[in-house]
Amino acid sequence: MKQLPQEFCRFRSFDAPGRDGQDKQAVYDLLLGRLKFSRLEDFNDPFEGRPWVVPAFEDPAIQRKAILDYLTPLFQHEKKISITQARREAAAAIAGKSLQQLVEGLGQVGNKIYTDENLQVFCLSELEALHAPLIWSHYADHHRGVAVHFDVNEPPFCYAQKVTYTNVYPATKFPRTAETSDETLTMGILTKCDLWHYEHEYRCIRMSWDDPESPPSVSQLGVAWEGTLALASAKAVKAITFGARMDDKKQQELASWIKENAPHVDVRKAMLHRREYKIVAELYS
Repeated sequence: MKQLPQEFCRFRSFDAPGRDGQDKQAVYDLLLGRLKFSRLEDFNDPFEGRPWVVPAFEDPAIQRKAILDYLTPLFQHEKKISITQARREAAAAIAGKSLQQLVEGLGQVGNKIYTDENLQVFCLSELEALHAPLIWSHYADHHRGVAVHFDVNEPPFCYAQKVTYTNVYPATKFPRTAETSDETLTMGILTKCDLWHYEHEYRCIRMSWDDPESPPSVSQLGVAWEGTLALASAKAVKAITFGARMDDKKQQELASWIKENAPHVDVRKAMLHRREYKIVAELYS
């Protein structure tokens, strides 16, 4: 069984200038367990979903046959022709092309799955990220926003998967096989440049293709949905931490809203550590 951290959190701005209150509503939604999933192409990192495509087999002859086997049913389906004719046309399509050209070209076409609208992600950080000044600066309006905390034992958070940080793209094999396709797809979503390691990120991944046999960890993540909004239980929200530079009036406004609408949520206040470059938190009063 996979080990999850003690707690998850998500950093957000709150009523920041130029947002027209949309980020304020987003925080209210989070506190009510309404979680907005997003497509990878909407993220701020242009390297998302760009794995490095490599041959599935070392032997050139076996690799070329695997590509032919991969293309044949595609040609048959798209052109509505016999399997024999499809194989003949597939062979003609790859004739005269190097394996590198075929692997890179066809592999990148396959990677378009990472921009499919049915592939959606919700990003979280483990609690350790709360102490990192950078993540507050990047995602919580320069420490003027908030961090909302979630129970890792509640869905969809119990299905979260850890992000790996590295200096190189993850390698994905082409053609993909039935044994490796899901693993390869997930690897492409869960690998990021190590410059992002301060985020201590986990991701809930929803692959909402029409497949009645898909387990809840892949399709519904154990919750109901309103479009791209996952409807988690209210008890999944544990706490909120106000940023160290959050305006006093906004703190009071949000604390009052929580008292009325989500009284089970603990309210905390971020503080600058007196000796170290890190953030600490205490109960808000």
